[in-house]
Amino acid sequence: MKLVAMIILTLLFISGKFRERIEPKREKCPPHVLQVIDEELTKLQLLEASSSEFSVTRNYLDWLTALPWGEYRFVCMKFHSYAKEISLRS
Repeated sequence: MKLVAMIILTLLFISGKFRERIEPKREKCPPHVLQVIDEELTKLQLLEASSSEFSVTRNYLDWLTALPWGEYRFVCMKFHSYAKEISLRS
């Protein structure tokens, strides 16, 4: 009985961790991504913690909630100077 209670608490802790991580990004995150995250969180709560699918789902949620949704940087690449440098080497 204690083992079952500990497994349930662990699952609730893990899903709560992912919910906390996505909450600050919720407004910037695309709606379809939020839907996928909610579906995966529901699936995670139904899976056994020892199953391989649990690990895959947990890693997928980790990846989804770690991405910097809505934060973009402009990177200027100097393609012309790179192209010149490559053509001079050839």
